[in-house]
Amino acid sequence: MIEAVKQQEADSTSEKAVPSNDSPAVAWFREVQQGDAGVRARLRRARSRTEVLMESRAIQLAQRMGRLARGRNASDEEIGAALDLARVLAHVKQHDGQRRLMQQAGWRRFAGDRRESDAGDDRPTLSGVRFRRLLTTEGGEPLVAAFTRLVRQLDGVVNVGEIASDFLDWTHPTRGAKVRRKWAFDYFAAGNPITESRNTSTDNEDDS
Repeated sequence: MIEAVKQQEADSTSEKAVPSNDSPAVAWFREVQQGDAGVRARLRRARSRTEVLMESRAIQLAQRMGRLARGRNASDEEIGAALDLARVLAHVKQHDGQRRLMQQAGWRRFAGDRRESDAGDDRPTLSGVRFRRLLTTEGGEPLVAAFTRLVRQLDGVVNVGEIASDFLDWTHPTRGAKVRRKWAFDYFAAGNPITESRNTSTDNEDDS
């Protein structure tokens, strides 16, 4: 695969300059979104890395994400993951750089021991069952399917820079664990204040 990708990249047309205020993934997404809609459609329909290799834009993404950098001995799996990423990003409709993925999909405020059915407006978009299944997903086709489902569940509006870097780091022996930890804290809104819990604690102290 590596030889095929590098040959495809060498034969591709010169790429546009990446805007300084955009990450490589966001810049690629904007260019593809504003270009030929057929590219995104074909990437959405692709069911294998071989099919993705037929799209020069997917090769360009691998290049933009540093998989084809000179002096970098990228593995087959690393390049394959960048090709898989192109399939995931083809399902994105809009970039939202203001929120992280699990801040969108998770609890609005830290739940404590509340059940989702009792959460009201704080209820997560992504159910706890699906979130746990997502965290245990391995690489390859299962990961492509899981991230694609997540994009669809968020109506195609996601932080492109984050989903790109997290997808590529997902199976890394150390960075993958950090990504999952970040997702868990964001999903459960662990950094948000718990107004009700503080008030309850104060009431209990007053009653003691």
